[in-house]
Amino acid sequence: MTEAEAQLATERLQSGRVTELVRRNVYSQAQADDSRAKLARAEAALQTAQASLAEAEQRLGTTDANNPQIRAAMAALDRARIDLRDTEIRAPVDGALTNTVLAPGQFASAGRRIATVIDTQAAWVTAHLPENALSRIRPGDAVEVTFNALPGRIFQGRVDSLAFGVAQHIGPEGDLAYIADRRRWLRETQRIPVHMEVDRGADGPVVRVGSRAAVVVLPAEAGWVAPLGRGVLRLVALASFAF
Repeated sequence: MTEAEAQLATERLQSGRVTELVRRNVYSQAQADDSRAKLARAEAALQTAQASLAEAEQRLGTTDANNPQIRAAMAALDRARIDLRDTEIRAPVDGALTNTVLAPGQFASAGRRIATVIDTQAAWVTAHLPENALSRIRPGDAVEVTFNALPGRIFQGRVDSLAFGVAQHIGPEGDLAYIADRRRWLRETQRIPVHMEVDRGADGPVVRVGSRAAVVVLPAEAGWVAPLGRGVLRLVALASFAF
């Protein structure tokens, strides 16, 4: 539109000069008519440019956040930022990465497991205890643990939680825990998973997931049984040197 405005200003000046020269009988009337026609065309061009500008502004809409095109562009920018962030995977805990099934150049898709993160800052044990031994066990009760991988050492901990059920058959991931029956001819007491947190200090246990352990739970009312349980556990810890 700036060009149309400049052309109109030029034609107005030129038309004024021609009109003055016609008045002085220097230019003919035909030249005056031609000048007026050029001025009219310049005015029409300016009006057309103004109409085109108004139509473009209407198509563009408002210039604030309510503009649909601006909202679409901002949404695309947010999606691009999320995609960029998703190219870097951060574990929620410090630990070790294992069971990796990706090779360089492959893509990770949603819902597909590509690795397992082992939390090396936490230590826990899941003990399958007979259900008839759970009546006196409560979350927070003290426990002592010895690991086969660390013979002779005793670690302190506490009961974190007791499972409220087990599955009778192996089910999908996320189902109740399944505990295999170790006896083939005699039906044994059902065992229930008990989750225990092991205290982590400077000399805390560093063992692999799935390692074997022996535990003794020490309820508050254990009484004289507590020293006996501690003694048995220490014998098991020493026996781990040989077995």
